[in-house]
Amino acid sequence: APNHPPRFTLFNSLLSFPEVSAENEPHTAHLLGNIVPGPLSVAEEHGQVVSFFLVASTNKAETLAACNNGSNVTDGEPAWDPLLLENATVTLSSDTYNAHLLLHTTPHHSGVLLFALTGADDAGADGQTGANNASEPTPLCVRIRTVNRPPTFTVAKEGGVVVWEGAGVASCGEACRLLVRGLDAGPLEGRQVLHWRVRPSAATIPFNPRGMVPVNPAALFEDGGAQQLFEAGSTISMTLDGNLSFSLAPQRNGMVRLELVLVDDGGTLNGGIDASEPAYITLEVLPVNQAPTFELEADVLEAAEQASAWRFSAKVADFVSLGGWDEEASQTL
Repeated sequence: APNHPPRFTLFNSLLSFPEVSAENEPHTAHLLGNIVPGPLSVAEEHGQVVSFFLVASTNKAETLAACNNGSNVTDGEPAWDPLLLENATVTLSSDTYNAHLLLHTTPHHSGVLLFALTGADDAGADGQTGANNASEPTPLCVRIRTVNRPPTFTVAKEGGVVVWEGAGVASCGEACRLLVRGLDAGPLEGRQVLHWRVRPSAATIPFNPRGMVPVNPAALFEDGGAQQLFEAGSTISMTLDGNLSFSLAPQRNGMVRLELVLVDDGGTLNGGIDASEPAYITLEVLPVNQAPTFELEADVLEAAEQASAWRFSAKVADFVSLGGWDEEASQTL
């Protein structure tokens, strides 16, 4: 009897995997089952060894038509990437009844792939007798999905920022400039738009060099609040190249730990990460002794002449203040 082609069950003709970040991160899948060399009724074929072959298509139009409904885009990125299989390997390991896919793709690349899957036994083919040892090619689509990688950066000024207390927008000059360096949106993600997220994470108000404690960021902006350091309604911001900007409340001082996070616009689809690991800088607003103040009650004092020594007493000033904020309450006048 002529040889028959092997038979098998393809569990899924469209596989989907996230893109990898390293060459040693393979995609794996239980691809085939119910493998038999030929009809169960033909006993002489039961001992044949079946091998499987996957051949990738290099035809863009064919691949997109079969695996992406003809569209050039998937997950907002090009669906056809000729570099996806550059230096990649495709392996099918099989036992008697099952076969497993081991696919290595190029790191940080995504897109769709079309493979022709063929099974062949070791009994050979013969055109004269009609013997056939290979199955018809079966299309297999693999979609490698885009995964956004987190941006990275380095803090350039480990010592932080030191300014003196004062009202209005802080103009701390070089101390607030170029606080970060080495901004990187991620591998092959240079088109992404980056911005900073800056928020207080700990503070001590008023200034105390002994340390900081966790703080509700809103308390640092509360008008007249016990922990207010910044002007009510203001924000803390930083330009992309690391120039810090903030507005201090009048006569307030303290220490604040600022959390810096670099955020991109690549999103979190397919398990992507759009925010860097946080880094921290310290903002020290040092106290400045303020002049005491008072209001004069009268600028002219009058008293009647006396014939002998006498003591004159009158209130000449009111609303006497040590000046500055409550931290000056320990001062004496």
